[in-house]
Amino acid sequence: MPEYHRIEMHQKLESKNDFPVLLKKFENFLSQINLLNEGNKDWLKNISWDVPQDGFVYSPNAPEVKLHLKEVSITARPSILGITSIVMPELKDNWVSFNLSFPSSEIDDLSNFPTVRYYKKPIKAVLQIIEFAACEFTNLPIFLTNEAQHGQPWLGKIQNNHEKLWFFELGNVPSTFEEMVARSNNQFHIWIENQRTWFANKQVFPDSPWN
Repeated sequence: MPEYHRIEMHQKLESKNDFPVLLKKFENFLSQINLLNEGNKDWLKNISWDVPQDGFVYSPNAPEVKLHLKEVSITARPSILGITSIVMPELKDNWVSFNLSFPSSEIDDLSNFPTVRYYKKPIKAVLQIIEFAACEFTNLPIFLTNEAQHGQPWLGKIQNNHEKLWFFELGNVPSTFEEMVARSNNQFHIWIENQRTWFANKQVFPDSPWN
């Protein structure tokens, strides 16, 4: 099975009635990055907040689409996952995870394995995708994670686990996300723009990816 990186955002669901509003935000985001083709439009129409016995609200499998940004082409697939207190009794609220996944092989340069570095052009496209997501989900932290890191920053916040909170490769967080903004971390490059703070893991990015 191929490995995947993904851009992930987690939104607290105050009410079941809020779910269509969040879906519309995700639809707008997909439209901004030219991923809202007929297949993804149909996919979004078939998603609803119906909680099964296992407590996860699954979305059907979305089609993979070639995303064209910054002179590169990347295979991308959106996904949505609802998480409830049936799954995690410590949760006081329901949460929705909005994700966009890419095959790791399309953005990773493994020529110096085990030291992993990103291809420069694809990562510029990923940075732009995160910027589009931040414009739509203005109050949410947004992370790029590898396969071992999926969901960990969100769990770090929920469980008040400082180590998990920093388990990501790229982050873009609003100024209100005090868990990270108010704390320095010398393992990350930091850059502030438009009242949001970028974090880039130095183990993956020896040099700032914004240069």
